Amino acid sequence: MGIRRFWKYLSVANKLYIVIGVMALLIALELFTLYFAMNSLSSVRAFVAGESMWSKGQKDAVITLHKYARTRDPQFYITFQENVRVPLGDSKARNALEQVPPDTAKAKEGLLQGKVHPDDIPGVISLVLRFHDFKHVKKAIEIWREGDQMTQELIVMGENLHMLIQKNAPESEIFKALNSVDDLNDRLTVLEASFSYTLGEGSRWLENMLMITLIFAVLIVEGTGLFLTISFSRNLSKGLSELNSAAHEVGEGRFDVQVPVRSGDELGQLAESINLMAHHLSSSIGERQQAEQASQLKSLFLANMSHEIRTPLAAIIGFSDLLKESNLDESERLQYVNIIHRTGEHLTRIINDILDLSKVEAGHLEMQSHPVNLNSLLEDLHILMVARVGDKPVHVEFNRRGIVPDMIRTDPLRLRQILTNIIGNAIKFTDQGYVRMTYEISGSNLLFTVKDTGVGISSAQRSNLFQAFSQIDNSVSRKYEGTGLGLVLSRRLAQMMGGDVHLEDSEPGKGCTFIVKISLDIPKIHTQKIVPIKAKEVHLAAQLSSTSILLVDDVEDNRLLIQRMLAKRGANLTLATNGQEGLTKALEKEFDIILMDIQMPVMDGYTATRKLRQAGYSKPIIALTAHAMKDDRERCLEAGCTDYLTKPVQVESLIQTILNYSMETT
Repeated sequence: MGIRRFWKYLSVANKLYIVIGVMALLIALELFTLYFAMNSLSSVRAFVAGESMWSKGQKDAVITLHKYARTRDPQFYITFQENVRVPLGDSKARNALEQVPPDTAKAKEGLLQGKVHPDDIPGVISLVLRFHDFKHVKKAIEIWREGDQMTQELIVMGENLHMLIQKNAPESEIFKALNSVDDLNDRLTVLEASFSYTLGEGSRWLENMLMITLIFAVLIVEGTGLFLTISFSRNLSKGLSELNSAAHEVGEGRFDVQVPVRSGDELGQLAESINLMAHHLSSSIGERQQAEQASQLKSLFLANMSHEIRTPLAAIIGFSDLLKESNLDESERLQYVNIIHRTGEHLTRIINDILDLSKVEAGHLEMQSHPVNLNSLLEDLHILMVARVGDKPVHVEFNRRGIVPDMIRTDPLRLRQILTNIIGNAIKFTDQGYVRMTYEISGSNLLFTVKDTGVGISSAQRSNLFQAFSQIDNSVSRKYEGTGLGLVLSRRLAQMMGGDVHLEDSEPGKGCTFIVKISLDIPKIHTQKIVPIKAKEVHLAAQLSSTSILLVDDVEDNRLLIQRMLAKRGANLTLATNGQEGLTKALEKEFDIILMDIQMPVMDGYTATRKLRQAGYSKPIIALTAHAMKDDRERCLEAGCTDYLTKPVQVESLIQTILNYSMETT
């Protein structure tokens, strides 16, 4: 990082000087490599020359022994001793180099005695010390050592022949001694050939390695030089091109241009100046651009909403038209009704997700934490998820890992909503295999790991996750439906619960693994057993024949729908079309329950409820409205409503609420 920062703030001229300096350094490295190669090859040549002198001295020593035996002239024995001094010098040098540490002075004396040229001696010593572990040199030294031993044998044989000649021994003994010398000479000849062959192999290997090294050095020099030249020229050209393009765009009135500041040199300073100029120009028209951007975002939102809401509405309206046909049999009619009901629930989920996300964004959503039986919650969720699989060959399983408390303190509605979104997505995108949810305690958090064998998500598609109205497949031919709100809403809810939702792992065609984390809060459990309130545990099939209900709603279809729902269970309904009419009828006759719409003509539900309470009306008033924000609920309760239910009406929830409050008033 220090070098990059240093380079970034250098001037253009200094960068050129550095490029030239690096090139000069690399050329020097190349020359050094060439010198090393030439020096090493010269040392091998000197080694080979030394071997030839060693071989010549040994051969001359054998020849002089034969002359000595033939002539009996003692001068030939003296010459023999002089000849063996050459290999003895080499032996002395080898022993000195194999010492620890090596005795280079003594080795030099030995090589001089071995008739190695004085200029070649440093190279030979360097070669032996530098490459003594290399296999060819190592083998040559072993042969050298064996040759030195045979040289000692030759000296002993020469001394023995000299003694025989001095004693005037019979010719047969002298011939026998010469035969031993010849045998030794033959073995030495083989050894010398092996030594020469080994040095030749080593020389060729070293020559090839040095050539490869030299070529590699040349490539490094040329490649680095080419890279530096191209890189510098390209960066210079790119910087000038970006500056020219930015200046042109600013001239055309596009002030959002940003020139990358790649360095602190003159080009970088010029880029900063252009960016600053563009910023100042842009700030003068920033409000107009923000308005245009807001309009684009609104258009995108409306386009997504239009598609996602019109799709289920088209199914509801279409199948409703089919139900008008008189020639439908009972199975077709039931099928169409189920489709309408299922599509209506889907539309309700879309609207609820949008409202929940709006509440989160506005900071109006509050967590309602209280003790919850986690096992019961997950058992109910498992049943729901198994039913959602339908006919697909997908196995849904929930597994506990380690010790997890049965009771926790959390918002069960939001926890269920998060898990339903994540596990529901896994089921939707899995055609076969399994969806496995594992839950465990991790530190101070409760972790849910949801793994599936579905279509998976590529690395390029991950950027679309956790973004509102975004899906991994945004094409018009996409296979899977959805608003794209589930993941982003789940993450926001989890963060409000002290945790998070993230994609841990995914591979296209092999599935995904999502991690849901929420903060763990274990409530204090008292010794006495908590007994649920029995008064409100009423079966939904109970009749409402003894309950009088005033329904206040301005929409005829809503009145008809709720009237049919409750009349089938025996309720006695009175209808009012606005708040004023409802107020009049409630004051004329006391009802067990009032179902009060909020947004109505003449008089709204808030005003009607408030006036009823001011008039002393004490019976339950349940707000039944399409307003579903937190503030709406609080306004209803402040106006005097006993409870609050949202549209579309869930018949089970409506009946249970009526039964609970009607029992309290009896």
